[in-house]
Amino acid sequence: MQPGVSGLGQGALVGGKYRIEKLIGRGGMGAVYLARHELLDRHVALKVLAQEAVGNEDATRRLIKEAQLAGKIPGDHICRVTDVGVGDDGVPYVAMEYLEGRDLSAILQEHGPLPVPEATGYVLQALDAIAHAHARGIVHRDLKPSNLFVATGLDGRPLVKVLDFGISKSTGPAQIVLTSTSALLGSPAYMSPEQVRSAKNVDARTDIWSTGVILYELLTGRMPFTGESVGAVFAAILETDAPSVLVSRKDVPPALAAAVARCLHRRADERFANAAEVADAIAPFALPGEASLADAIRSTLSKAGMTAPRALRPASPSSADLTGSGPSVSVPVPESLPRPPPSHASGQPQILTASAWADTLRASGPPPPSRPPRWFLVGAAALGVVTVAAGVAIVARGLAHRDHAAGAASAFATADPAVPSATAVATSSPSVDVSAVPAVASAAPAAAIHDGAGAATSAAPTWRPPTAAPRRPPTSTPTGALSPDRH
Repeated sequence: MQPGVSGLGQGALVGGKYRIEKLIGRGGMGAVYLARHELLDRHVALKVLAQEAVGNEDATRRLIKEAQLAGKIPGDHICRVTDVGVGDDGVPYVAMEYLEGRDLSAILQEHGPLPVPEATGYVLQALDAIAHAHARGIVHRDLKPSNLFVATGLDGRPLVKVLDFGISKSTGPAQIVLTSTSALLGSPAYMSPEQVRSAKNVDARTDIWSTGVILYELLTGRMPFTGESVGAVFAAILETDAPSVLVSRKDVPPALAAAVARCLHRRADERFANAAEVADAIAPFALPGEASLADAIRSTLSKAGMTAPRALRPASPSSADLTGSGPSVSVPVPESLPRPPPSHASGQPQILTASAWADTLRASGPPPPSRPPRWFLVGAAALGVVTVAAGVAIVARGLAHRDHAAGAASAFATADPAVPSATAVATSSPSVDVSAVPAVASAAPAAAIHDGAGAATSAAPTWRPPTAAPRRPPTSTPTGALSPDRH
């Protein structure tokens, strides 16, 4: 076998324990070999610094720090680091778990655009690893299909492993600088606008951008930003919007295309805020096995205080909205408020967030006032009719009583002129109850009645008023005594 870029041939011993068997791959900074651990008798992937880079302190530091960072990240979708050291020849190396399979770049070259469930499943597995890294303050900064290796899991299903944390950045208190400030960090086509401007001033959202580029490429077989030179690619990233996935592939669900577009917002604060939000948006389009990773991703970030726990996010997505930026909140929907819009006509599930629902409410205006039940309206109308009828009857009865009293008073005045009429009594003495006049005449028929000039008569009239005859109301005074039948 020909020596690799590090000058290692088949059978070479590295670090006194790793026996080189063959070259697996190579890059600008080193090579990866299949080696066997002499004592444990098992295969490892041995990453060795290139011979021309030996003695370069920056390159050596980068390789060692890559191993240290990767060793801190747990999870099934991280390529595990098992050892790190420097060989007898002064060449640093990193031993990692040996994986059989190929990366997503090779799969794309062979198959072209992938089915929607397969593409979203691969990205969800990668997001699980990214969530573990972000929870520990580590930003990858070089996510791309060639760094997503598809192996075979113990259950026989494809298992994505995230590789190469060589240019990762720690955002914790003790930040790790892995390369010089003049070095180009990342792969140009997958770099976010802020990474193009300054690779040092990035956060976890630069990995969200790269995830969007990867998903775009897996779905369409194309890159969202292209150019004839690195400068042209950078100009496209900084100044243009990515064309919609639907331009190149019509069968992609619109909600999924919207999720990709949101990952690729040039302004970082307009993208998804974290890996959990991306997972929530694309999980409905993956197979059930991968879709369940959205829960694990959110749990990982919530434990680190980076997102809301599962209990506060929508229980089941039902409509598309990918414009909000914060974590989604689940709230009960009152019957009087507008319901979320129905799913897209294509039948694909869509996502609803609290901000979208709030926008819907604002657009629709305040809820209409509630109406009383029909039975209540009918009852109220009937009660009104009965009340009016009773009032009319009372008024008619009062008029009849008034006419009857007038007739009685007139007869009384005609029978005995010496007795004052009810009208005269009411006029001369408003405080006297005129209803007492007939009662006096009835109670003392033989009593003397004063004639107003000191004379008296010995005989009293024998007239008696009709039973229950009402009095006539006064004609000259606006107020008078009430008759007994009105109390």
